[in-house]
Amino acid sequence: MEESDSTENRKKPQFGTRYLNEPDKVFQHNAWDDVEWNEELKQNAEEKIKFNSQTLVPEEEQEKYENEANQFWDKFYNIHENRFFKDRHWLFTEFPDLCIDSMFNEDKSPSENVSVKESIIERKEKVNIFEVGCGVGNTVFPILETNMSSNIFVYCCDFSEVAVSLVKSNPLYNPDRCCGFVCDISSDVWEVPFEENSLDFIILIFVLSAVHPEKMQHAVNSLAKYLKPGGEILFRDYGKYDMVELRFKPGRCLSEHFYVRGDGTRVYFFSEEKHQRSLMAFQCCVLQKYFIGSTTPLCNISSNHNVPKYRKNFMVNICWMLTFCMKEVYYDTYLTHLTGFQIDTAIINMCYSNQSRSNK
Repeated sequence: MEESDSTENRKKPQFGTRYLNEPDKVFQHNAWDDVEWNEELKQNAEEKIKFNSQTLVPEEEQEKYENEANQFWDKFYNIHENRFFKDRHWLFTEFPDLCIDSMFNEDKSPSENVSVKESIIERKEKVNIFEVGCGVGNTVFPILETNMSSNIFVYCCDFSEVAVSLVKSNPLYNPDRCCGFVCDISSDVWEVPFEENSLDFIILIFVLSAVHPEKMQHAVNSLAKYLKPGGEILFRDYGKYDMVELRFKPGRCLSEHFYVRGDGTRVYFFSEEKHQRSLMAFQCCVLQKYFIGSTTPLCNISSNHNVPKYRKNFMVNICWMLTFCMKEVYYDTYLTHLTGFQIDTAIINMCYSNQSRSNK
């Protein structure tokens, strides 16, 4: 779904807000949100998962998929190059904070300019963005094209050397505005071109699902130290019961909700509990501005057969607000502005207390 410009994208309704109120009109659009997920659908999904996970991939093969994971992704990008994934022009509809240039619009009222980047607006600071699992640049280049300001710099990494080389060979790649590099976020040692506490945004879109479940928490914790206080992690990934999970055949399951595709690449499908454990354990405040999954699946309509298909994605804003401001009132105002929900200051105090203890 490509759009002509970022303005049009921002006017499109966000995921999670397109409601199917009249079931007989289900085929009038290609997607609906907040579709009723009844017990029958859930039971059918669980039966399919039980069936496709009854035969696990042998342990020796699982070790191969783990140890040679980068090679399988290299093969993937050698075959498909930049033809497989489309540019994510929906990015600015779902994560409007990435429209950085709009923050500097002097025509906006002060209330409209209040955001997670308030200090950047005031001091015209450079905005540092880091996309993890950049592939061939389907997120990187839309960000650069949408934000033409020299105040924007995008770092991007991928597990695959081939993917990073394709990013750098793109005519839109400009070393003055972008830096691509190879990095395995599940490894113990990282070599990155930026300092700790230097990133305003970290983007994790369909990337943690490619990491072994036992290594996800380590990856997230490693990322956290590079995020500025007040910075954001933008996360979107597969949810449990997604139609992609239900399509797997027996013999492709590695462990619970973790599968290997025919090309050797792997994918994990998050439950709400797993998603929260992975992303909240490093003492962040979750801003659930956008959420798809758990009990409210997205319904896609097949263009060929007019068949409803259920997609379950998790899409969340996360803000590292600890030590960002010592004033509880500001915390509360800040979070309420971003989420629309009142945040209990007791939770903030608890988080801050935990952070203080961890720093001793």
